[in-house]
Amino acid sequence: MTSATLEDVKTALTEQHARVKDLIEAVRGAEPAERQGAFTTLCALLAAHEAAEEECIHAIAKADLTGDEAAIVDERTAEEDEAGSAIAALEQMDASSAQFTSAFEDLASSVVAHAEAEEHVELPKLDGKADEEQFTRMLDALGLVPEMASRATGGSFKERLEAARAEFRSEV
Repeated sequence: MTSATLEDVKTALTEQHARVKDLIEAVRGAEPAERQGAFTTLCALLAAHEAAEEECIHAIAKADLTGDEAAIVDERTAEEDEAGSAIAALEQMDASSAQFTSAFEDLASSVVAHAEAEEHVELPKLDGKADEEQFTRMLDALGLVPEMASRATGGSFKERLEAARAEFRSEV
């Protein structure tokens, strides 16, 4: 475990958000017959990524920030809850349907806005408040996300999210 800085965490978070955006584009560009697979891949990454954020970024931010700054963390958490509900609804739809496409666009817009808020609003608030050990914990958690997402098998988004949360609680 090497020590980390805020810039290290920003870089890792931005890179993962870029991967999420790439997977959103993959869902958008997939032929109807392949759309479900692309959506499942996106959801696996989102579940692991969201769990890392909840357990290791938002939790630290919530502990270190006060007042209006702490409310920023609550906003990000509420956005994640809304995305989880939207994903649950999408999981019940035929991925080749127009209804799925429309609902997916709403989800995609909210996920991108959420990512931007984490990068440009929440994380910068930790400058001077979180310490090297906390940044290292955040970076370590983000480092686990790709592998966790790659081995996610079956189950709903909610089930994958819960499994990832449990793993982060025991790992980091």
